[in-house]
Amino acid sequence: MLDAPTDGDRRRIRNARREARARYREIDAERDAALVDAFRMELGAGVRSASPLLISMLAIEGLSLDDAVEAIAPRHGWPARPRLSGSRAAQPAHANLLRYYVARRPSQFTRRPPTQITQRPLVSRMFDRAPDGYFQLNVVDHSLEIEARIGPVLIETRFGELSVELDFELPATVFAASVGRLLKEIVDHQAWRGRGWRISATAEEEYPLGPRLIVVTGSVDYRMPWVR
Repeated sequence: MLDAPTDGDRRRIRNARREARARYREIDAERDAALVDAFRMELGAGVRSASPLLISMLAIEGLSLDDAVEAIAPRHGWPARPRLSGSRAAQPAHANLLRYYVARRPSQFTRRPPTQITQRPLVSRMFDRAPDGYFQLNVVDHSLEIEARIGPVLIETRFGELSVELDFELPATVFAASVGRLLKEIVDHQAWRGRGWRISATAEEEYPLGPRLIVVTGSVDYRMPWVR
C-alpha cells in the first residue's frame, strides 16, 4: 500500500519548518547577545585607563567616552584573534607607529619602545570626520587609545605617550630646538590647547614621511560603563 504525503502532512511539515525558522532566529539573536556579553566582559575586566587626547577628540565631535565605547563590537576572528603575546614577557608593539624610534635629545639616547600584550588592537572604532582626516578609537590591552589623521598630521597614542608625525619638513633649526617646547607652538590643534603638553623627544630616522614629535600626555583612569 502506497503512503504518499497527505494534505495533513503538508500542513504539519510547513508549520514545523515555520516554527524551526522562528526558533533559528531566536537562537541566532541569543548567540549574538551572548557574544556581545562575553566581549564586554573581557573589555570590562581589562580596560582601566584612557588617553586624555582621545577624550578631547571625542568631545570636539560632541561625544563622551561612554558614548563611544557603547558602539564598539568584536571584530572578525575574536576571541581567537588578536593573539596575545607569550605569558613570560610582553613583546614590542611591532604593529603600531610607536614600536620603535630613536629619540634625539641633547644626551642622544635610544628610547625604549612601548610594549603590548595583544599583537594588534583588540578592537577599533572608526569615526567619520572632514575630508582631510579621520580618527579611530583603539582598545590596546588595558587602555583606550587614539589614532588619527588631522590634515598633514598623523597622531597615535600609546600608554601615556603621543606620537605626532608630520607630512612636511620643519626647518632644521625649529626641529632641533623643539624638545621642551609646547606642542601647540609647533603643531596647533584645539584638542591639546591649554593642556601644557611639551615635546619630550623627536625622531626622524625611521619614518620617511617627515619628522616625528613625542609628547608624554599621561593617561586617565577609566572603567567601562557596564562594570561600574
